[in-house]
Parts: sequence; C-alpha cells; structure tokens
Amino acid sequence: MSVLHVAIFRFNEGVTDEQVEWFTDGLIALKAQMPMLLSFRFGRDLGIRNGNYDYGVVAELEGSELVDVYLDHPLHQVFVEDYVKVMVAERRAVQVNNLSGR
Repeated sequence: MSVLHVAIFRFNEGVTDEQVEWFTDGLIALKAQMPMLLSFRFGRDLGIRNGNYDYGVVAELEGSELVDVYLDHPLHQVFVEDYVKVMVAERRAVQVNNLSGR
C-alpha cells in the first residue's frame, strides 16, 4: 500500500501570481528529479471555500520508509530554501496510507 504525504501552504501577504507560478515551476522541476515519487500532484486552491489554505501538494510514495527519503532529499531541501522559506507563512502536513483501493 502506498503512502501519501499531503502538505498545504498559506502564502505570505503580498505573494504575487507570478511568484505562485514560480512555486509551481519549482515543483514541476522537483517532480522530474525525484524517482521515489509514484505520483506528484499540486496546485493552487480554487477559492471556492473560505478559510482554505492557498496551495496543496500530494506526493505518493511506495511506503512510509520513503517519506523521510523524500523530505530530506537534497533537491527537496533546495526547494524548501528557495521557495517555501521565501513565500510561505504557514505549512501543515500529514502522511496517510493510501486507501483509495479499498
């Protein structure tokens, strides 16, 4: 059974649409370089519910032992330094078993 790492982000006040595109481009580049990812989905909140965070990422990994491998990977750490620490006011995350097949 695969594991999902789900992260949501609330951007700093004043983050522009251009910066959000930059964030997305960074995730696209990261996806191409992270072979441990079974799937990688992300995007900006649609704005249809008040109180939601601004952006979400779902990384699917083969097993829970790969969560730290992914999060601690040097390329992921570069993404955190270049994008998350610059743009994000709040981050929340959860790791869950992928029960979609049940």
